[in-house]
Amino acid sequence: MESISFHEKKAIEVLYKFIYLEENIETDNSKEIIKQLVLLGFEKPDLTNVGSIDISRQEILKGSLAEPELFFYTRFSVREFSNEKVENEKITKALKLSLKTPSACNRQPWYVYSISEKDKIKEYLRFQSGNKGFTDKINNLLIICIDQKAFNSANERYQHHIDGGMYAMSLIYSLHSIGIASCCLNWSQSGFNDYKFRRKFGSIIKGQHSIIMFLAIGYPKENNKLCISPRGNIENFIEFN
Repeated sequence: MESISFHEKKAIEVLYKFIYLEENIETDNSKEIIKQLVLLGFEKPDLTNVGSIDISRQEILKGSLAEPELFFYTRFSVREFSNEKVENEKITKALKLSLKTPSACNRQPWYVYSISEKDKIKEYLRFQSGNKGFTDKINNLLIICIDQKAFNSANERYQHHIDGGMYAMSLIYSLHSIGIASCCLNWSQSGFNDYKFRRKFGSIIKGQHSIIMFLAIGYPKENNKLCISPRGNIENFIEFN
């Protein structure tokens, strides 16, 4: 089973779990399916991490924040970071937290490139039009992508942007939760500019990966001058019916 993907493994595990239900295990169809799976080299796997679980309301509410405003209202776009580089272990922790992002059919199509070499960061950011004035302050850059192989019909032509946007926001808040600041750098580029970037750095970004956005990350300084970025009145954004 080592030569197949994570999602294929999980699909086989779910199939086995369904077959081994008490009402299914003795049917002729189930026996034939098991026989064919074994012939293909798929012996009965560990079934403890597939299917469904029972979880109480109390367990779900464990993650509730007593004062959510303290978390959400302290996240700002920081453009001038301290000179410290963010450790790979911290980036990995944030990525693990953000894996809980919902995605269409749980396909988890995201992929992140982490760059910490100053010269490379400057070179990449020449192709992004929103970093002038603070490029030199960026010691860590993430390129957030979506794997287009996860989608297979014209009906899903926007889904990579939807899943990618949701994942990017989860990652930003995951970073904030462990003390790492960030600044979103959009990649609203023409197809030609996207192609120019890929042609120059083709060995960096895999062909099937669609760039969603760049994300500058770093530790905040002891004192930071930030944009206030006022928000509109909530009445402008919601309607109760």
